[in-house]
Amino acid sequence: MKIFVFNSDEYQDYLSDLINCYLFSTSLDITTNYVPPFLFDDFLDKENLYGKGFTVYGKLDSSIKNNISTVNESEILNIVNNSKFDLIIFTSIRRTFAGSSIVEKYLKEIGTYVIVKRLLLLTVKTTILFLIMYQIILNIIKES
Repeated sequence: MKIFVFNSDEYQDYLSDLINCYLFSTSLDITTNYVPPFLFDDFLDKENLYGKGFTVYGKLDSSIKNNISTVNESEILNIVNNSKFDLIIFTSIRRTFAGSSIVEKYLKEIGTYVIVKRLLLLTVKTTILFLIMYQIILNIIKES
């Protein structure tokens, strides 16, 4: 499955970050606009993160980053509009990316394209987030 994960680059967000942890650790074909560096074990400044990294941050093996395709800001709309993604996930539409409102600059443009092309657009809802969080927490408990 080919998935585009649209992330905010503001700061930590537990729900969004848990979604990223889950998706990044699968064998799915993931493309994103931003890979949060604080999710990986090579991040050195966990002490300054919210909750000092708590249980989510710094847990993913840094080698996983090699399996994630990243596009820069100027390519996002072109990549999404011209690629065949099975799923587009906005992990947090209330935040910003590159200083712009995700809703105003990206969701409206991508949503228009998706409706015209009859592709699937998923804006993550709280129920989906909790299901993914539950699975991740179970996996963390099993590994402990």
